Amino acid sequence: VESAAVLFKVKKEFAEYKAVGKTLALITTDAQGKISDVPTKVRIYVPNMVEGKDIKVIAYANITGNWAPTEVFGINHQDKTLDTLINGSSTICVVYK
Repeated sequence: VESAAVLFKVKKEFAEYKAVGKTLALITTDAQGKISDVPTKVRIYVPNMVEGKDIKVIAYANITGNWAPTEVFGINHQDKTLDTLINGSSTICVVYK
């Protein structure tokens, strides 16, 4: 698992952000079990979520080899979950500032 410090060096725009926890490796598959290459909405549990902060998700797409921010659709602080998009095989890191 890659450290958040490495992520921040890759994306200077996230230099002020801190990782909420460890990175997560996620794979989305189609009905035949093949890795899906389309954006897929997923809900993830973030036990250390900090309410009142600017929360983002950074994703490393294994197919492209690039880190990029991904869209966050919803945050539920009470349930400590967030909804975001991932594409295929990705490693994500939830960050805040």
